[in-house]
Amino acid sequence: MSTSITIYTNKNIDAVFAAAALATTLSRRNYRVFIEFPSNPNSEKLNIINSYVIDLTHTNNIVIRNSVAMIHIPTKKLGLIYRYDNDGRYNISMKLSNINSTLEVALEYVKTLNDNIRVPQELLRDLACIKS
Repeated sequence: MSTSITIYTNKNIDAVFAAAALATTLSRRNYRVFIEFPSNPNSEKLNIINSYVIDLTHTNNIVIRNSVAMIHIPTKKLGLIYRYDNDGRYNISMKLSNINSTLEVALEYVKTLNDNIRVPQELLRDLACIKS
């Protein structure tokens, strides 16, 4: 019997690729993966529990509990992995420098799950150009 997990992601192309990479790893671990695209996360209060969150955080009018969130800050070339506890408190569990895309953040996180997703370098370069 497989356990299910939901990935909530922003609709931008970089976040979608990051969600696909994470979903691939989770599927390999026998999780049944669902991907949700919140329609407008800033307009209504969204509660996310026991999930993964990509390119969305507590700053988007979202309550996140017992979850992991990953974001990319292009202006600083910084990737952040947040861990949220059951009360919605968070800490930064990984801070990645010289990161060009959310997909790169997800790929680094996937490595912590002892998996490796091969992505063409051209795709990583293209996403970096789109975000810059």
